Amino acid sequence: MNEVGPIGRKLTTALLGAVLALALVGCLGCQATAAEASTIITLEGDAISVDGRGATVEGNIVVIWSAGTYITSGTLDDGQVLVNTGAAETVKLVLSGASISCSTSAPIYVINAEETVITLAEGTENSVTDNDAYVFADITKSEPSAAIFSKDDLTIEGPGALTVSANYKNGIQGKDDLQITGGRITVTAVEDAVKGKDSVVVAGGDITVTAGDDGLQSNNDADDGKGYVCIEAGTLDITAAASGIQAETALTVNGGTVSIDSDDDALHSNGSLIINGGDIVLASGDGALHADGSVEVNGVVVHVTRCSKTIESASVTMNNGDVVLAAGTSGTGAAA
Repeated sequence: MNEVGPIGRKLTTALLGAVLALALVGCLGCQATAAEASTIITLEGDAISVDGRGATVEGNIVVIWSAGTYITSGTLDDGQVLVNTGAAETVKLVLSGASISCSTSAPIYVINAEETVITLAEGTENSVTDNDAYVFADITKSEPSAAIFSKDDLTIEGPGALTVSANYKNGIQGKDDLQITGGRITVTAVEDAVKGKDSVVVAGGDITVTAGDDGLQSNNDADDGKGYVCIEAGTLDITAAASGIQAETALTVNGGTVSIDSDDDALHSNGSLIINGGDIVLASGDGALHADGSVEVNGVVVHVTRCSKTIESASVTMNNGDVVLAAGTSGTGAAA
């Protein structure tokens, strides 16, 4: 038996270490590749195919049951994308030239997930269309109630385009926080166009809505710190049969371009209304700015082209801000 000397033992140890290092790098590389892999969902008229893990086809419904990224394209004539994962999992649904229609329910329905992020792929046109009646397995249920409906946090992002045609009730609705950070988004809804129960935050995007009720709405009146709407950036063009933007607790405009034509109040809060920035033009069949608690305008000029009352609130504060009425507009300009 040959003895291995000190030098041999050092070489053996070094070689073994190198092999283990390469093996470890290889394992980490495999894990990274697996983590970065996306599942491809292809919509094929009356059929759906899935390439990858985390999603299962059940008839005309594709069920996403695991966290991950799901790139969806093609046309689904009558079916649904349904998200139902663990409570702590995040799903990224990439719409890359997807047209989804459903005659009996919400075309995109998030039952459970920590957060669902809908990404609108660059250079793509995407659409979601529902019917004027939904079918519920349990007659005591009233959800989903929107063409895109999420029971948990929902974010819409990306540079692509999305058209939502909501013929049943609401257009885009989240039961928790709803955030829009990008996209060219057009929503037409028989009731509310964009609705987040806990909050609605717009931090980017080019958004055009036509609503049979409110344009944007947040309506949580039970939890402290919820029920607010915040506009940070982006472009909003709202036509609404009720209020343009309706908030249960607080409505804040910090930036962006906001154009509203509403039959009821243009900007309405049951609590406070604060305007810190933005390019704002309002036309209203009732009040241009309405807040039950207080209205505060800070260094911003709000242009009003039509209204019956300019400002309605128990308290009005103008800090180097102003509300300017167009010629011929009959606004009272008084707090009520």
